[in-house]
Amino acid sequence: MFKMKIWDWSNDWHGKTETFMIQSNKSRDDVLGVYFSTSKKKRELLEDIMVSEYEDSSFHADYFKELGIDAEKYEWSDKEDEVYYPDDWPLVMTQIVLDFLMMHDDSLKLKITEDTMEEFTGYQNWARNSIGFGYGLFC
Repeated sequence: MFKMKIWDWSNDWHGKTETFMIQSNKSRDDVLGVYFSTSKKKRELLEDIMVSEYEDSSFHADYFKELGIDAEKYEWSDKEDEVYYPDDWPLVMTQIVLDFLMMHDDSLKLKITEDTMEEFTGYQNWARNSIGFGYGLFC
């Protein structure tokens, strides 16, 4: 099992991220090996699938064709030749990445699974206060 973070690497979109637990029949390093065994062009397309223009909320459907991914598998709202992201876009993007990886290794099995690991910090329950270390470190 490993985590996959969907994120805005430039950190200019309010630093938002979502992290998904991925169940795998291979190690994280093996899965990374599958990713890096694909062509640089395909990796760049997959990494850039997010937007067709800077800070846009759509992408061109041609990306899927070039990646060899069946876009019909995912739910989208179409507007002429562009496709707009669904509300659960981070989850969908994660599934697109997993499908891409499995397409390049027939023996690879990947699945998004619930993160059941307990958190030590954060809001605990109604009877206790929130626990948080390092307030003010990220100013």
